[in-house]
Amino acid sequence: MVSVLRESFVHFCFFFLLILASKTSYSSIEIIREIKLRPAEDLQASFEKGKPSIRARTIKRAYEALVRGKNTEALQLASKVLKDDLFSDFGYWISASSSRQQSQQWIDKKKYGLALKFALKAISLSLQIENKNPYSPFLKTLPKDMAQAEFLAGVSYWGLKQWLDSQKYFSTSLQRLHLQNSLSLVETQKAQYFLEACSHKPTPLCQAWVQRLALLLPDRDFLNRVEKRFPFISERKKIVRPVSKSSIPYKSPDLDQQAFDAAMQSYSSAKYADASKNFQEFLNRFPRSSHRYRARYWLAKSLSLQDEKEKAQQVYLGLQMESPLTYYGFLASHETGRSIESMIGADLPMATNQDPALLPQEVIHLKRAQELITEKAYSLVHFELRDLKAREGLSSPFLVYLAMLNYKSKNFGNVFQIAGELIQRGYDGIVSSFGLRMVFPVHFLNVINKHSEANLIDPVLVLSLIKQESAFVEDANSSAGAMGLMQVMPLTASDTDPEVKVPHLLEAEHNVRIGTKYLGKLLKKYNGNIVFALAGYNAGPAAVDRWLKGSEKKQDMLEFIESIPYRETREYVAAIIRNYYWYSRKLSGESKKSLNYFWNIYGPPETPAKLPSDQEIKLRTGNA
Repeated sequence: MVSVLRESFVHFCFFFLLILASKTSYSSIEIIREIKLRPAEDLQASFEKGKPSIRARTIKRAYEALVRGKNTEALQLASKVLKDDLFSDFGYWISASSSRQQSQQWIDKKKYGLALKFALKAISLSLQIENKNPYSPFLKTLPKDMAQAEFLAGVSYWGLKQWLDSQKYFSTSLQRLHLQNSLSLVETQKAQYFLEACSHKPTPLCQAWVQRLALLLPDRDFLNRVEKRFPFISERKKIVRPVSKSSIPYKSPDLDQQAFDAAMQSYSSAKYADASKNFQEFLNRFPRSSHRYRARYWLAKSLSLQDEKEKAQQVYLGLQMESPLTYYGFLASHETGRSIESMIGADLPMATNQDPALLPQEVIHLKRAQELITEKAYSLVHFELRDLKAREGLSSPFLVYLAMLNYKSKNFGNVFQIAGELIQRGYDGIVSSFGLRMVFPVHFLNVINKHSEANLIDPVLVLSLIKQESAFVEDANSSAGAMGLMQVMPLTASDTDPEVKVPHLLEAEHNVRIGTKYLGKLLKKYNGNIVFALAGYNAGPAAVDRWLKGSEKKQDMLEFIESIPYRETREYVAAIIRNYYWYSRKLSGESKKSLNYFWNIYGPPETPAKLPSDQEIKLRTGNA
């Protein structure tokens, strides 16, 4: 009897939960239906004219004071939001940043006691972010901020001749940077402070860190000092250890990659009938493959070379219509002779600022972002939005709104990711003037013009490269160690300009100066061939030289790009050519360059024209 009752109760619970689930599902559908969709431009105008926010205005003023070096003013303003339920982490972050700046100022004046006071204060304030704001966007940069404050404490203790305390803070700082793959940010001068502290009280830990820095820093003076004080480190550097092949990870190629390579091999061997058959089979087997646009383009090329012009034209037009913003859509327009701009729609997408699939912390970040945008604190908005990206559960109208917020804050990496997802979904209105503005923003034109002119490089090419390298993030830092707008490697920078300081690579002026100088060297090396230079910029000139030497036959530009064995480099070169076309249209109103422009074999191209300034672009487009 008990078991029968238990079974009946279980059945009752099951049906109750089923009814509840159905009601919940129905409610969610109703919520979605009730969300009002609006034209993107109308929604943008409304969020820019939102209700004034005193706390967001205070934070904006505090941040502006911080940037100007007005640390006392920044601390006073930031203290007003330390107890705010929504924005307290901004107060702690600005206060910590101001304290670090003050610590550095006292170090410059050799007032090490005061420097230590502010360094320790910065560490304490940074810890408050972690303790009191579990969803704070500053948690992402907190390790580097803490490392900087700890290094300042190490220098302060060094100045006070408290060697063991100095070592402790230096070592903690270096460990944080190591975990963030950012040891390259250590300046030689600071490393010398650590070397001296270690020399007075050598411990196994500090000696190990000195050896590590000696291997990383390209500064010869620092290496000489290390070898003088710790000769054994110099001897260890001479030991060369073989790399075991068993330690190299192996990943078999994906099936779609294998199938595409086989079809491309047929094309390269001039077996066009086999090639068209293989490309069509590829598309049937892998309709959603990331190589599908490549396969469609080369299918059309194969058909054309078999004199099946009508079929080829249909494939080209379909590709051009479905993916006008891609490299292969751009190539298809060259084959058809039909302007690719004709595929850009006039209707703008619909948008909404609501989505029931948002997570609680995402709702908080959006609210903060909206308040900051209302106060035109655009430079702070990207902190809130950088981790909120497109995903499957979020609706397309909401993603349009999210793209607009990111665009306003110049968080272009997110804009590209969101726009790519919307294009992939085929959302109405995204392939329009709105989409072009989102996908091809214009930024840093003044510095690009300046250094492109100095190195006789086409500034549109540099702009196109920066979009692909860093998405216009000035302080971008890759896992491989590449830095800044043009993603320059520290060793490359040192070879290009021995006087450059590594931290300066995170500043637009220095980064573009070094990056354009290096790109200019590659263009000279490859006799003005832009494709080879771009491939060398991404993969290294040694790799390009190896590919050219190992080529079995003379290839045209498109075949060479397809044959690049590194997928990242192949897509990189193709994307920059695509970028160049659209930026030329946007900035000059027309594209004067043929594909041969990128495949120059007759020597360096003519001196390029200068681009408009940032201010001229703003006046022309009305964009802030």
